[in-house]
Amino acid sequence: MRKTTLLSILSLIFIIITCSSSKKPVYEKGSPEYVFLTSTADSLQLPVLNPENTVLLIKTNEFTITNSDIMTELYGYFYNYRNRIKNVPATQLQNIVLRIAIQKANSNMLAAAAKENDITVSASDIEAEIDKISIQYGGKENLENLLAKNGITLDTFRKQVESSRLIDAYFSDYYYKNVPVPEEDIKKWYNDYFATVRHILLMTQNKSEEEKAIIHKKMERILQEARSGKDFSELAKLYSEDPGSKDKGGLYEHFSRGDMVEPFDRATFTVPIGSISDIVTTQYGYHIIKVINRSRNPQPYEEVKNDIYIKIAQQTNPNLHTQLIDSLKQNIEYEETYP
Repeated sequence: MRKTTLLSILSLIFIIITCSSSKKPVYEKGSPEYVFLTSTADSLQLPVLNPENTVLLIKTNEFTITNSDIMTELYGYFYNYRNRIKNVPATQLQNIVLRIAIQKANSNMLAAAAKENDITVSASDIEAEIDKISIQYGGKENLENLLAKNGITLDTFRKQVESSRLIDAYFSDYYYKNVPVPEEDIKKWYNDYFATVRHILLMTQNKSEEEKAIIHKKMERILQEARSGKDFSELAKLYSEDPGSKDKGGLYEHFSRGDMVEPFDRATFTVPIGSISDIVTTQYGYHIIKVINRSRNPQPYEEVKNDIYIKIAQQTNPNLHTQLIDSLKQNIEYEETYP
C-alpha cells in the first residue's frame, strides 16, 4: 500500500529539458519527435501538440507558459501512452496538457519565491543529491549517458537539481513558520521510524456503496477470525487481495513512516506491537493490520530531526502546500488560458 512518488527521476529529466527550452522550437522539422507530434496532433485533433503552433496555456504578470515550454514533456507523455490515447475524450487530453503546464508554472513560482526569501542550497548538498540519483541509474557515467541522449549536459542537470532542492528548502522554511511540531512528537516518530506488519486487504475500488457494505461485513468476519487466535499469515494467504503481499502472508517489512498511504501509516505506527488493528479504510479498500515490529531510525537524531519535522508537519496540515501555491498565484495574477 505504498504511495506512488509524485516526481520520478525521469519526469525530473523531462522538466530539465523543458526548462532549457525557452521560446525557440524544441524539435526540428522532420525529426522523429516532430513527425510524431504533428501526426498525433492531427489524429487527435489537438493542435496544442503541434510544434508549429504557439498556444498560450498560462499567463501571469511575471511569466507565461506556452506549449513550446512544455513540448518535451508533452512528447514524453503522449509517446509513452501512444497506444492508449486514441479513444480518450478530447477534454481529458486537454486536461493532461493543462496539468503539465500547471506543474511547470508551480515550479516557476516556487523557485522565484525561494530566491526572494534568500533560500540557498550548498554545493555539497547538490552533489549529494546527484550522487543519490546516479546510484539509481547504476553510476554517474550511466546517468550522464542518459542525459546526453536527451541533449542535456551534467551542468544543466546540476542547475535543475539545485532548483529542485531550493524549492524543497523553501517548503521546509514555510512549514517551520506555519506548523508548530512539539519536540516530543519528533522523538516519538524517530523512535518508531521503521515498521514490519502483516495485513489483509479486501479491494473496494470501483465498487458501489452496496458492494462496499457487503465487503465490509466480510472483513468484520475476517477480523473476528484473526483476533480469535488464528494464524494471521494463513488468513492473509486465504483472504487478502493485495498482490504485493498476499503470497507472503500479508508481509510488508521494514518500511518507514510516510511510505504508506496515510490511514495505513497511522494505524501501523499507533497500534501496539503484536496487536491487530480495527478495519482501516484507504482508497484501495478495507485493511486489517497486525503490527509485528517497530524500530528507530539508525541515523543520528540530529541529522534527521528536520526531515521528520517536515513529514509530521505535512500530515498535520496537508493543505498547506495548496494554500502556498494559491497565495503565490494571487500575487502574480495567475490565469489559466487553456483550453
